[in-house]
Amino acid sequence: MLYSLFSGTGISGVLVKVAGPRLILRGCEIHEPGEQPAKADGEIVIHEANVDYFQIVGS
Repeated sequence: MLYSLFSGTGISGVLVKVAGPRLILRGCEIHEPGEQPAKADGEIVIHEANVDYFQIVGS
């Protein structure tokens, strides 16, 4: 999944848990405009209010 945030940042990863309004992802890459994707260590927690939209992408 690719999560596009209101900040303009994109995060791709596997959604492993939904904890209330929080989405917990693993195996993530951070996508900043004009930059190469950067791998993220561990888990990333995103509050659903920060998500503009999400896209299901193929592997």
